[in-house]
Amino acid sequence: MGRYVVRRLLQMVLVLIGTTFLIFSSVYALPGDPFAGKCGDRGCPPEYVAAQRARFGLDDPLIVQYFNYVKNLLQGNFGESFSGVTVSEQLQQAIPITLKLTALAITFEIVIGIGAGVLSGIRRNGYFDNVVLLSTLVVISIPIFVIGYVLQFTLGVKLGIFPVTASDGSWGQLILPGLVLGSLSLAFVSRLTRTSLAENLRADYVRTAVAKGLSRSRVIGVHTLRNSLIPVVTFIGIDVGSLLGGAIVTEGIFNITGIGGLTFRAIRLKEGALVVGVVTLLVLVFLLVNLLIDLLYAVLDPRIRYE
Repeated sequence: MGRYVVRRLLQMVLVLIGTTFLIFSSVYALPGDPFAGKCGDRGCPPEYVAAQRARFGLDDPLIVQYFNYVKNLLQGNFGESFSGVTVSEQLQQAIPITLKLTALAITFEIVIGIGAGVLSGIRRNGYFDNVVLLSTLVVISIPIFVIGYVLQFTLGVKLGIFPVTASDGSWGQLILPGLVLGSLSLAFVSRLTRTSLAENLRADYVRTAVAKGLSRSRVIGVHTLRNSLIPVVTFIGIDVGSLLGGAIVTEGIFNITGIGGLTFRAIRLKEGALVVGVVTLLVLVFLLVNLLIDLLYAVLDPRIRYE
């Protein structure tokens, strides 16, 4: 197990370097002047533009700029935006909010998605199974921004159960946005759990366990469910990256000052250091979560061993 973890960590370093280089190259290849509009309606003086380009090293070759960025990154310096604010300060404000939002979305996936999928898989073709299949199909068919506005208007404006916005990023304000962000994934998790559990319930080892006299709750809870959760856990692990990077719409609906809006503004303004800093942290979180998911396989299925 230890050698496997070390090998995966070394792979993560290579992936992180490759990802940051691709994003770095893409951002600085975008057309346009990053200093356009910095001086109001009039164009900035050439002396100012030249001084700023020299300050941020924009006249250096791309590979030189990248190595300088990596050197600063290894020292904990994410750079500085063109507005004079350090990237670290902006990340410290935005990332905790998005991480909380993603954590709530994942919690809804696990609790509601897996719970509904298990009950649906046990009672195939029953009333509850049909309700789950129909409701998840509806959720999958509706765009996320429609779900967001409908829930915001219904539960926030009309019923007053949840706050309409989440400007301060507290846990209570993020419950409804977390449900909206995880709604599509919740539907997929429910269907995936239902299908996997229903398939495993027809397996030979389940019939053998029942023939030996094991109770139905033990057969399902101890044996069948653990095997059925392996594809579900894989999906959730991959979905973490999608939720972290795809929260732009949800954050916009609920006025959340998180990573989504920060990244969108950074791309629009060609704030290369900020974009690469955000992507670097998101990729790092995604890689660590997937390493945790791989280690969790051995817990769910004792036959899996990492030698």
